Formats: sequence, structure tokens, C-alpha cells
Amino acid sequence: MLLLLLSIAPLLVVTSPYHRFQSNQRITECHCVPLHLCPDDDIALNGHGLLDPRIGSRVCPDPNEICCDKKETVKPPTTSRCGIQGDGRVKSRITSKTSASFGEFPWNLIIQESGGDKETNLYKCGASLIHPRVAITVAHCVASYFEEPERIQVRAGEYDLGSRNEPLPFQENFVEEILVHPDYDALSLKNDIAILILSESFQLDGNVGLICLASSTEVIMENRCTASGWGKDAHNDGKYSPVLKKVQLPIVARTLCLETLRSTRLGPRYNLHKSFICAGGKKGQDSCKGDGGSPLICPLLEESDRFVQIGIVSWGIGCGLEGIPGVYVNVPLYLEWIEEEMTDRDLDTSVFKL
Repeated sequence: MLLLLLSIAPLLVVTSPYHRFQSNQRITECHCVPLHLCPDDDIALNGHGLLDPRIGSRVCPDPNEICCDKKETVKPPTTSRCGIQGDGRVKSRITSKTSASFGEFPWNLIIQESGGDKETNLYKCGASLIHPRVAITVAHCVASYFEEPERIQVRAGEYDLGSRNEPLPFQENFVEEILVHPDYDALSLKNDIAILILSESFQLDGNVGLICLASSTEVIMENRCTASGWGKDAHNDGKYSPVLKKVQLPIVARTLCLETLRSTRLGPRYNLHKSFICAGGKKGQDSCKGDGGSPLICPLLEESDRFVQIGIVSWGIGCGLEGIPGVYVNVPLYLEWIEEEMTDRDLDTSVFKL
């Protein structure tokens, strides 16, 4: 069991008041808004709303907001196209090789066990959004809740678990139905995939979007795939990350992966089931505990700024060991099953198609 506790204290959305201030003998009316909601030119050229006067007080009491002309206030555009990263539409001040930027992976979800009357939820695993009302994750995370799906809560648009002061708020939703693959094997983890039908649709926004699912015929950049999640930074005594992390991983050929896995405690007779693919193998670069259910995505060869999900973090031998790749659910193998289950529930499957 994973022991990361997430607060579910109600998110208070406070609308900042309008302010009137005098500048060059002109009275200007503005509204305090997050940085990403104000036009670029005023901020970049004049530091509009971001300066700390040495006397008096800031126009906006919240240091993460700026005073923006209410007539010019804009909202970042949203898109229903799957596989489009969000960081081009929502500004982020964070740049890192390992930390994602806000909205960079808008399809990443957090699965948590609802605390009921308690004030905390129990972090379980990751997932990805393929339809405003549908997520996919690993079966071993949610199978035990099959008869009580309402105990599972899904969070979209999250970035920093330790902060509520982000450009856009996260959204939360309960699960209406859990569909575990009929051939899932809890011991071998074969067919380790589940579909979550949500009670309501998420509202697509700059930090909430859909990932594409592709057939095995799609041509991807196999050396530029990325896994992301809030999991541990080490197998033993590792710590969960409060901020969404990312790691670039190459796809590993099946024969090489099998040879490597047979050199571990799995032994020389181990057979890798067709429901798995492998990625990674470089020391210190891997998904780990707590990342289970999170997506492995790859850019398209002919449209490199668009991504498809080809894997789901499933299992591994340790984390980040030299030469040992991680093992992921082979998502294209289940495309037909996912489409059938969604069609049976009158849910549009075109939203995750290229």
C-alpha cells in the first residue's frame, strides 16, 4: 500500500476585488488575476503588476497575482484535441529536466481512496484521461474497489501537491464504474489494465486535457518517450514527489528486455507476456513506486508536438537499476477493448483518436 496522504480540504476560490489606482494622473481600473490571465506585453515590457513598491503596499495582496486591466483580461484557450501539451497555453515559472512544468502533461491524473468523513485521502496511483469521463490505469491499483467504485476519487489538473496557489485549480471527480480487463491476472500482472468511468465529465482547460491512444501502426519517436508521475525517487527508502516529475525513456526491444529480465531474480525461464512493453534501462532514470498507472507517452514521428500513450507504468525490478528497463502495459493491444466498453456506454471514442 502507498502511504502518501493528500489533503482534501475544500478549495476556496476567492475572487479578487477590482482595484483603482492612479498612474500618470490617469485613473486605471484593474482586476487581480493569476499571471497567465494577463496579456504578455504589459508584463514583459513594463513589469505591470509585478513590482514591489518600497513604500505602501502592492496593488494585489497576493504576490502571485498581478493587477490587469479588466478589459484586457484573457483566458488561455483550451483544446479538445488529444495529445496536445498544455504548457504553451499556461505560463510556468518552473524549468527543470526532471520536474514537469505546470500543464505540461494535462492528461495526468491522481487516483486516491476517498477519506469519507475524514480530512485526508489516501494516494493510490496515477492514471490518464482519454475522454472527459474516462480514465485508464493499471488493474492492480483499482481491482479491489471493483464493487465499491465510489470509494475512488480522481483528481485532474494537479501539479504541486503541497500548494493550492497554482495558475488554474485542479478538479476532482468520483468513479461510477471500474472495468477491469477480464483476463487480468493479479499474480503475473498480465493484462494489467482497467477503465474508470467517472460520475461526471472533467472540464477541459489549460491544465486538463486528453491523451491520444494509437494503434500499433502509428509511427512514433521511440527514443523520446516520457513517463511522468508523483512516485518515489528510489525503490527503498525513496520519497514521493510533491511536484509532478518526468523522465525521458527509450523503448527497449522485446528480445533485449526479455534477456535482461531473465538475468534478474525472475530467472532464465521467465517469459514476458505480450501485454507488456519495456522502456528505460539507464541508471537513475526510471518510473518507480507510486508511479503505477501513470502514462508512458511518445511523440508522433510526423507531428512531434503531439503525443500518444503507448504504455502504463506497471512493474519493474527495483527502480533505476543500470541496464534493467521498466515494464509497462502495452496500451495499443487494448484499443479495441477500450472502444467496445466505451461504445456500450454511449461514450464518444473519437476524442482519443488522431
